[in-house]
Amino acid sequence: MKQELSNHLNSRLKNSNQQLETVTSTLEKLQKENRLLWQSLREMEQKNGDDKRPWQLAEAAYLMRLANHRLQLERDITGAKIGLESADLILKRVADPALLPVREQLARELTQLKMVDKVDTEGLSAQLIGLAEGARNLPIKGIELVELQGIGNSAELVSSADAGWRAVASRVWGEMRSLVVITHNDKLVAPLIPADQQSYLYHNVELQLETARMALLKGEQQTWLSSLSYARNWLYDYFDHEMPSVKNSIELIHQLEKVNISPELPDISASLRALQTQREKLIKRSEPALPVEGEVAL
Repeated sequence: MKQELSNHLNSRLKNSNQQLETVTSTLEKLQKENRLLWQSLREMEQKNGDDKRPWQLAEAAYLMRLANHRLQLERDITGAKIGLESADLILKRVADPALLPVREQLARELTQLKMVDKVDTEGLSAQLIGLAEGARNLPIKGIELVELQGIGNSAELVSSADAGWRAVASRVWGEMRSLVVITHNDKLVAPLIPADQQSYLYHNVELQLETARMALLKGEQQTWLSSLSYARNWLYDYFDHEMPSVKNSIELIHQLEKVNISPELPDISASLRALQTQREKLIKRSEPALPVEGEVAL
């Protein structure tokens, strides 16, 4: 059991390190794009003078790009909506008819975001925390404790008329009967778990529930399902699932398995591509025309 838990922890640690490397690489890419963007903004400001449109369009593009990253990497629907709404507000101030198709696409993407089912992350996380805390008090499969009868009743088994060795034998037999309880059970009995390993049972349940909570925050549906399934089976196999506390925990986990924590997200990149096309057209219009060969530029 220790080896199984150790292997599971090592596997989770390896996956976490891989995810951390991916996030780090993405952040470095975003930082590089951010530096290039601001450099481009300074160049446009120097080139266009009082014309604020290139600056405003670049700012709107930055907000739309940020909204795309928030949605794709963090599944942050609220953050994505704020980014698109802020970009649309900037385009509204620009008041350029050529940007109308961009704003129409923005409106469609905002509508699609509002139609996505919101996951109650806080509520689900609270349920998992409650399950993990309650798991520490769940009964493990074992021997049912039976209250022993008082040995004082053994005197009743000895007749006042008995004497000598018959009286002693009868008294001893009565005391033995009060100390030994024989029960008939036709159910399969799980092997008892040593006391020094019982803590691993509790820790493994808590680990699986915590893994499910991390999957909830990241929107990883497959990890969510596998962790909850593992915890539910673990409770059924090693805990007394006939007790109400264990039965209720298993049922709650079963209900959580039905929750889709990773609803399908819309593609909101079309508006950004449309805006980039308009920016390129604006830059071309603002560039001075090159003189034709043989023609003197004034």
